[in-house]
Amino acid sequence: MNLNPFYHLRRYRELEWRNTDLVKRVSGQLKQIEELREEKKSLETQLATLRKEVIEKDNRIIQLSDLLVPKAAEYVSKNRKEKRGNK
Repeated sequence: MNLNPFYHLRRYRELEWRNTDLVKRVSGQLKQIEELREEKKSLETQLATLRKEVIEKDNRIIQLSDLLVPKAAEYVSKNRKEKRGNK
């Protein structure tokens, strides 16, 4: 144990400076965490809207294919009948 009174005072000040530095760092990190949370929320909403768009477009493709496939099959069968009739 050091009996020099200035040693303890100096040691106390060093600890106090470290503490203030830690508080500053932690508060800065908390701000970053909050910003990242907000960014995450906005990205999640963008992702949800994009998923919704993909589902809508996929459904539209299915609807169009339901319309076009029977017409294509009808066209193919018509062509086959014509080819058979020409032989």
